[in-house]
Amino acid sequence: MKNNQILKYIILPLLILSSCTIKEEPPLADKDLIYQDVTAKKAVLDGVYALMIDFPAYKQGYHDTKQTHSGILNSKQSAQRTTFGSLNMDPTFSGLDNSWNSYYSAVFRLNQFLYDVPLTEESTDSERDLIGNAHFLRAFQYFHIVRSWGDVPLVTSPTSEETIHNAKSSKSDVYKQIIADLNVAIDNMSEAGIAPGYPSVHAAEFLLAKVYMWIASAEDSGEEEMLISGIPFETDTTTNVELTYWQSAKAHADKVYGMYSLVPNYNTLFDAKEGNQTSESIFELNFNSEVAQVSYTAIFTPNNYTKGLNNYGRIVVNPEVYTKHINTHPTDPRFINNYLSEYIGYARDQATGEVVESQWPTVMRIHTENRLTLRENQVGSGYGNLTKHIIKDRDQTTLDSPQGFIIYRYADLLLMLAEIENELGNSSQGEVYLNEVLERARNSAETPSFEPEGVNGLSQEELRERIYNEREFELIGEGEDWYEARRRGFAFFTSHVIEPHNNFIYFNENIDVLFNTTRKGMLLPIPLNEITNNQKMTSADQNFGY
Repeated sequence: MKNNQILKYIILPLLILSSCTIKEEPPLADKDLIYQDVTAKKAVLDGVYALMIDFPAYKQGYHDTKQTHSGILNSKQSAQRTTFGSLNMDPTFSGLDNSWNSYYSAVFRLNQFLYDVPLTEESTDSERDLIGNAHFLRAFQYFHIVRSWGDVPLVTSPTSEETIHNAKSSKSDVYKQIIADLNVAIDNMSEAGIAPGYPSVHAAEFLLAKVYMWIASAEDSGEEEMLISGIPFETDTTTNVELTYWQSAKAHADKVYGMYSLVPNYNTLFDAKEGNQTSESIFELNFNSEVAQVSYTAIFTPNNYTKGLNNYGRIVVNPEVYTKHINTHPTDPRFINNYLSEYIGYARDQATGEVVESQWPTVMRIHTENRLTLRENQVGSGYGNLTKHIIKDRDQTTLDSPQGFIIYRYADLLLMLAEIENELGNSSQGEVYLNEVLERARNSAETPSFEPEGVNGLSQEELRERIYNEREFELIGEGEDWYEARRRGFAFFTSHVIEPHNNFIYFNENIDVLFNTTRKGMLLPIPLNEITNNQKMTSADQNFGY
């Protein structure tokens, strides 16, 4: 009975949807029973992680919205490719509702948890760790929300019928809350994490460095729409000197350096057996058949790639991205693991009903003149699949996979440090960090490759460009593509994403769609249901272009 009550609290304090406006019901069971010990409190917090691997989030919804609207990846489905795949997201798209609701559902649960389990002088170390974890997760949710939508409702207390409708807060206020949450997380999370596989205090330091990088990049863009005003500067506790945003990013990233390590072989990172919770993983979500009968891998795996013949396989890599990588590093060992460009698929024998190997290989014509001959019904042949996320067991007949989704890993930290040092005028030190990533890439083949070559003596602008490209090559499809493409402002997004796509040498109007060239693609639209049902929002609150 006790366990059922706890489970009921995790799964059911769920969401009443007044169309799309979310509210949480009051707790459904006695508070003292729910929070009777540390194990029970952890079980409640685990409910937030359960939301994050659910359908609207990292199981599918995140990828359908963020990945295919990134400008880096796209969709084989015509309806998706011609709307958000072309940077023309529809405010009525159900997946947008799901995404918005998923983030705020997690926020509302965390608000309730932090209200019910306050930090006090009597809090034990285990309780402090849980509370710090909750602050980390709330910061994580809001960091996604504010970067995706800009000015948004900021809710930090339990939600009731009386407080369900919330006006938008400025993105500056949201960033202040994110920073405050992460500082509480850093003060209370442990180095080991609340249990194996959970984020540690180093993950909070990592995320705070990423937050300051975003603020610094927005300031450097010189674009008014990007600016985040009023964020207080940190002070160096040793020298009592005020830090710039880039210096704050460095201060927090430096604390993470050396706390993790690159795995020797890049290509094992995404193996369903060897790739979970490695020495490189900073923050990772675990998928298994017990909690996720359909894994996120199903939407990246081509339909006929496994013997189940039932994968969704719709998320693919835009051809100019694939082409840039192969033209830059033709023998990069990461290339094989990143992109699927040819394979022998499976088919069902019409006479016997058995699943057998196809007579002909599936060949993607991505970066040659042959792409220009493809017709509308051959769209799948014009794009590469992202190998790192596909189901690895080709004998499999189900849609589940034990492969975890790595949200943040150490290579990202090294690339962050490379950029931070470069922006602070320390290009030579930036090259040191970048070379760590490139060296691992070279050594990720049976016979070490000469590519990607290390860097030495680049100018600040040359290194800035190289870091951007290497971040794309290393981390493509791992969830930060949408943000990294936009972090430096609209001019950068136009020159590095929109124009290379629209001017791609093998652009085929039968299978490709032009990207929208206005600022519209810099933010997602607020779901129309939210504007309609939230009494403190009007159509004037909608983002530009929608």
